Amino acid sequence: MTQRSKFLRIVPYVVVVGVVYAAAFLTFEHLFEATHGGSYFQNVVVVLLGTVLTVVVTAILLSEQSHSEENKERHVEVFSKMVTRYERMIQLLVRAEEHGRMDADERCKLHQALYDMSLFCSPSTLSTTTRFLQARQDAGEGTPRVSLFEVVACFRDDMGLPLAPASAAQLATVEQSILERRQQA
Repeated sequence: MTQRSKFLRIVPYVVVVGVVYAAAFLTFEHLFEATHGGSYFQNVVVVLLGTVLTVVVTAILLSEQSHSEENKERHVEVFSKMVTRYERMIQLLVRAEEHGRMDADERCKLHQALYDMSLFCSPSTLSTTTRFLQARQDAGEGTPRVSLFEVVACFRDDMGLPLAPASAAQLATVEQSILERRQQA
């Protein structure tokens, strides 16, 4: 959420607090004047004014907190679904990578997983994954090679999980060994 949108969301609350404060001040001003020197009554009026403002500010804070909690829960649920979809896609991609070319059933499962994943992934991740699948379908026809590592790196970027350089090197080594075994077979 940008600073501007946060500010615009708070503006109505600030206006409400200002209106309540002004209305309470004007109302209690008449009570102050009516109590001419009665310090007990003036103290009661001040306490009432403070109570009204405290209630309004507390209501605003609780509203913001509940909104923040709802956003947090929604983000956790979306992240969980992303992880599930990406794990499924990685399993299918690894199987496709191990077998080389894909049969019609594998292609169908991969396309279904791609459609499911597209609900949550960024356009660049969708593009990279699609290029990976096209390279497997059009093997040997000059299609630029996209590695499984690149696809997994895109998944990690979407989830906000940076890939450490050591992990990148290990994944590249594993991918290279898979490719070598496939070429030997």
